[in-house]
Amino acid sequence: MFDDRSTPHQKPEKVTEIREKIKSFLAAQGMIKGHSGAGQRGTEQEMLLLAPGDHSDGYSSTASSTSRTPDMTLSDEDHCMDPSSTFEQNWLLIQASDSRERNESFHPEPQYPPYDPSLLAFNNFFAMPNYFQDHNQTCDPIHVSRFLSQRALMDFTENMLHNYRKDVISVQYMFADDALRDMIYAAASSHGKSRTAAILLASVHYQRYQYPNRRALQTQETRNDLDSLWSQVDRQHLTSGDAMAALHVVSSYLFDGGNGAWEQWLQVSCNYVLELVRKNGGPSRALFVCDAKDAFIIKTSIWFDVLASVTTQKKPLLLHVIEEMFGPRRIIEVLVHNDDRTSMISPMGCHNEVVWALAKTSELSWWKEEETKAGRLSIPALVDRARSIEAYLDLAPEACIPGPIQDSRALASDIFRSSARLYLWSVVSGDYLDVPEITTSVEKTIECMKRLSTDPANQQSVVRNTVFGFFICGAFAQESRHRDVIKTFLTPESRCRSTGNCGSVHDILEDLWAKRDGQWQRHAEPETVGWRNRLLTDSLLLV
Repeated sequence: MFDDRSTPHQKPEKVTEIREKIKSFLAAQGMIKGHSGAGQRGTEQEMLLLAPGDHSDGYSSTASSTSRTPDMTLSDEDHCMDPSSTFEQNWLLIQASDSRERNESFHPEPQYPPYDPSLLAFNNFFAMPNYFQDHNQTCDPIHVSRFLSQRALMDFTENMLHNYRKDVISVQYMFADDALRDMIYAAASSHGKSRTAAILLASVHYQRYQYPNRRALQTQETRNDLDSLWSQVDRQHLTSGDAMAALHVVSSYLFDGGNGAWEQWLQVSCNYVLELVRKNGGPSRALFVCDAKDAFIIKTSIWFDVLASVTTQKKPLLLHVIEEMFGPRRIIEVLVHNDDRTSMISPMGCHNEVVWALAKTSELSWWKEEETKAGRLSIPALVDRARSIEAYLDLAPEACIPGPIQDSRALASDIFRSSARLYLWSVVSGDYLDVPEITTSVEKTIECMKRLSTDPANQQSVVRNTVFGFFICGAFAQESRHRDVIKTFLTPESRCRSTGNCGSVHDILEDLWAKRDGQWQRHAEPETVGWRNRLLTDSLLLV
């Protein structure tokens, strides 16, 4: 790359000129000792920085000539978590226009540049002032260009993986302990597709904090990355790496507001689980014989699948796995043995019987719709099936060892348990506000939410993990005191629109409340709560 021998194809004058350009660029940036960075960038310097044009990561490095750096400071009033990571430096903007064009152009609103993560890596590379300083070796420009491209890609990958471990995993799985987070990171580091998906997730996380009102997954660069990753997944011969990658992509959609094409990625991880339980002697044995990574994939896929069924209004893809793994007979066995490997409380914050009840309620909703279409719906049969589900929601949950994470998980599971009853009776009686079982369930769910006031340290993690409960309870909340409780805890998270789906949930609830209040003011006939159609239309995942 750099050789003491002279290069026959390069004249000494040309080599000296190239070296001086490199040093001039570094001096202009204040990256060489004794030099000031106040000088204005010249066109040649900008071209030097952009020299590696054959970026293997496929990102564009264009920027508006009128772009200016927006204010990236996160206010405490926004209740946002400011990620302390290697990316807290300002986003590197490269403007290819001359000073005259800059001075003549003015935009009162910030002009956001296209997202180009490769620039972060170039910025890190050029931040090493001693690399080219006093370098007397001959520099082949082609080799320099290739080296910069490769180095940029490596720096970008390492920085994003570091950011994923340091800042993202704790937000992705808030109820996970350190051992589980270490396992997730190790899996991301050791598998190509899983690593690529983890980097994508870290990229979405970073973009959302920089530009909270802009959807990261709607940029052309990110869509290209998703398409590329999708083409690499061999859906006929799935591996654990494919499944982990798929779960990371689902998390990316959740970080980006919860809407979008997450369903096809969830199908990948669910298909892997189906094959996994087949190879391991069935669902009842799978969690006992699988390694930690596969057990995590099983639990997480089940959890995403169950809550996705609320949105899709279909039976869960893994329903028969859930029935055998967490059904009434298995629930009793888990309560007796208290084996953490088989418990969904870790890391999902929901007891097994509640997971089973949610899955069976989604199945009941699908069954009711099919029977209604066929003109053979039996109300007694509907009620009987609902009663059998409710009976297992009344089981006493297994005791948790006291501790911050365990206490948060227990409170989250109580919110899930009470909101699962609300979901169940909305299926049986229809989405009518004044049904006694529905109003009672709303009241009980609100009482669980009020307990968040006594645990402010863990409030955020519980709220973000129980958006399903907040959504369905809010959809049926009539009284202002109930709505106030929901807004007390949900609004701060919705204001922080950087990551997560709390903002999307908040917006839908506000729309439902405004529509309902308008009907009351007009003394119109009561209508059913239109939460199902809105969820389906928005394709909002309530995880």
